[in-house]
Amino acid sequence: MDEQRIDLSPAGWLWLPGERTLPNTQVQFRRELTLDGPPVRAAGWIFADSRYLLKVNGERVQWGPAPADPRWPEVDPVDFSAFLKPGRNLITVDVLWFGVGEGTYVPSNPGFIFKAEIEDRSGTFQLVSDQRWQV
Repeated sequence: MDEQRIDLSPAGWLWLPGERTLPNTQVQFRRELTLDGPPVRAAGWIFADSRYLLKVNGERVQWGPAPADPRWPEVDPVDFSAFLKPGRNLITVDVLWFGVGEGTYVPSNPGFIFKAEIEDRSGTFQLVSDQRWQV
């Protein structure tokens, strides 16, 4: 099988700063973004364990991850160009972690990772999951 690998660096895996997480914990991550003008392009990749809901300016963009074998998770492509506007934008990712495995779900670590490239009239830049996101 021909394998395709996606480089998500410098994005990092984000979750709560504490060490213990109870099953079925939901956390919202927030990031503000200011654009000089209308976006030309805003697309990238997202993944969360166990589920995510991505919103931009309060509008649902997508949820996931897409169905896949949990032993080999796959990142989801995302295009949120139509949801951004000139000026201040708010991006939120609600992440739900199921917790321990129970026979139909493989246990794993909670969190999410996100990497996107955004282009507006001032240029192109990356938006990644890092310490600038608020929990």
